[in-house]
Amino acid sequence: MRRRSPDSQPRRPMAELLQETGVGVFAGEFRKPMRDTIQEFMLAGGVKGVAATAAKRYERQLNIPEDDNQDRVVVGRDLVAVVDGFGGGDNGRDAAQVLAEELLRLSEGVPFERAIQGATAQYIAHPDKFQEDDGACFAACRVLEKTEGGRFVEMAHLGDCRIIVLNAAGEVIEESEDDSLVNRRVKKGELSESNALVSQQRNIVSRYVSIAYSGTKITPRMRFVPNGGRVILASDGVMDNFSTAELAREAHGKTASEAIAHVDQLIDQRVAWLKQYLADKSGEKSLVIARLIEEQWESADPATGKSENCFPDGFQALPKRDDRALVILDF
Repeated sequence: MRRRSPDSQPRRPMAELLQETGVGVFAGEFRKPMRDTIQEFMLAGGVKGVAATAAKRYERQLNIPEDDNQDRVVVGRDLVAVVDGFGGGDNGRDAAQVLAEELLRLSEGVPFERAIQGATAQYIAHPDKFQEDDGACFAACRVLEKTEGGRFVEMAHLGDCRIIVLNAAGEVIEESEDDSLVNRRVKKGELSESNALVSQQRNIVSRYVSIAYSGTKITPRMRFVPNGGRVILASDGVMDNFSTAELAREAHGKTASEAIAHVDQLIDQRVAWLKQYLADKSGEKSLVIARLIEEQWESADPATGKSENCFPDGFQALPKRDDRALVILDF
């Protein structure tokens, strides 16, 4: 039997929350894909945003609790965030909700670390609900003053939720570095950036909000976003399916709502392809995936214009089925 926390409440649709208060924590909608939960909002200073999230098992019709999504979207007065909880079942869901609500409480100018401290304190205060390793990752962006040519933002993250800043041409001008085993190996020169996209260790996070990492410090970054630029915040359920450049390319030339719907459909297609491939093969899953990478990803074919390692659909990352959260801010 799945354990539900005594203070768990059904999550309300984001549209209702935004209409009433303009802020809220959003967990998606029951049995709907991410592209069907898209909501527009406005931050302080007139910055427009679009957000969506969905559980990885949204399409299943039976035996799935109404709130099965471990990802959250936070929309505040001057900040947005995506949160990815983990710990299994209700633990990951509730850990994400706790951190998301702490982020939502942050008033203007209050450090992001205050939310980390508040969430960790709640984890510690409820040992019946949270184990030492239960917790959440997040990526957050606070909108600051507008200046000639653009606007400053403050960005913070912990874990493998990603922040990407694009210029008006859709080019990546900054991205956050994941707190993960794979990224640590890349920085040490033990793994190439290309091979990191197909590593089966991508889910191992080295820092996140939890009792085990209580006292963790973060260093928020100030960034100037030029007029016409974008900030994208995404959980690993989105980012593990694309390289940063691929996600930027797929979002370019589309409205924020169109970009989220398009990316969501691409993930569904990629995950369905991998699922069918695994169903057609025999053997232990990790070994089958290793053969897939060797036979298809590593075989660049100049005759077809394939100049870099990628799968038959043209993307470099190994498809991954997971909860998804995605936010796009237009400047």
